[in-house]
Amino acid sequence: MLGLGDWWVSDAVYPDGLHAIVNRVKELGMEFGLWFEPEMVNPDSDLFRAHPDWVLGADGVDAVPFRGQFTLDLTRREVLDYLFDKITKLVTEYGIAYIKWDMNRDTNYPGSGGRGAMHAQTQAVYKLMESLRAAHPDLEIESCSSGGGRADFGILRYSDRIWTSDNNDARTRQHIMRGGSHFLPLRVLGNHVGPKKCHITGRQFAMHFRVASAIFGHMGMELDLRDESEADLETLKAGIALHKKHRELIHGGHFLRLKSTATTNMIGCVARDQSEGLFSYAKLESELNTLPDRIMFGGLDPARHYRVQMVWPLANPSLSTPSIIEAAKLLEGGTTFSGAALMGYGIQPPLTFPDTCLIYHLEATD
Repeated sequence: MLGLGDWWVSDAVYPDGLHAIVNRVKELGMEFGLWFEPEMVNPDSDLFRAHPDWVLGADGVDAVPFRGQFTLDLTRREVLDYLFDKITKLVTEYGIAYIKWDMNRDTNYPGSGGRGAMHAQTQAVYKLMESLRAAHPDLEIESCSSGGGRADFGILRYSDRIWTSDNNDARTRQHIMRGGSHFLPLRVLGNHVGPKKCHITGRQFAMHFRVASAIFGHMGMELDLRDESEADLETLKAGIALHKKHRELIHGGHFLRLKSTATTNMIGCVARDQSEGLFSYAKLESELNTLPDRIMFGGLDPARHYRVQMVWPLANPSLSTPSIIEAAKLLEGGTTFSGAALMGYGIQPPLTFPDTCLIYHLEATD
């Protein structure tokens, strides 16, 4: 029986290999990626049965399994060579363009040869990634690791992005991305549109909110498109187009964590020359106030004027009429304000239900 650590295609499951799946993915215009957890091994695996000594541990202490796994000792050259050989064969045979590199458990008794080995183990992980990237220069690697567990700066030498969390709850994502942005830029923080019902929290969210919570980051999708309604698919398509339109600004602009409250989250990206900005205002909980607090923008040139337009959601989310949306024609071309006014006085957001996210695009007009 094959288990974690046996990195080859099972003849019993795929007698013809993965070629049919890989070819179909590529025919649809996509690249093929594969999940690996190279640092772990299941006790019920050919690898462990052949090499039970290839795991980290302390002399005289029983290894502690977790999630049915032990941690392989990558400080041993034979283990590193084994993993490189197995992974590179799969990458070569199937033209794998992307690896999701997971590490889903803490390491108990991280010893090797009677000495502590965690630092050397981490360096060995880097070396393995470096060797794979050298052998396959176009290969992309995402550091996953229990939702951001390995999001250190060192890993960014060898990985293209960080998977911030398996929790795709759109409301929680607002907090996850704000927190992650203290350490890492948006362009490497994976942020996905999840299914209507989050598998971790059980909460359900409308597509417009799921999309808005994923736009600021390395946007992707993690849902079964067949489960979504036609209307939601159109909303998703529009959200992806909005992200692509402003991706350079999101990934390359000056990122701001703006004044927020216990019930809101406000962030923004402003171009380096202050010519435009994209701002997200999310209402996450209900409020006692009759009207929400004003949105205070940041990072603008106070001497310039900016045309402010609400670009998300696609329909007016205001629960009251008239509102600032109609008054300022924010969905119909927008209105111009000075940078000083937008930062010093702000604008009144509309009254909305919780789990609503408004995205504003600001463009200098002079």
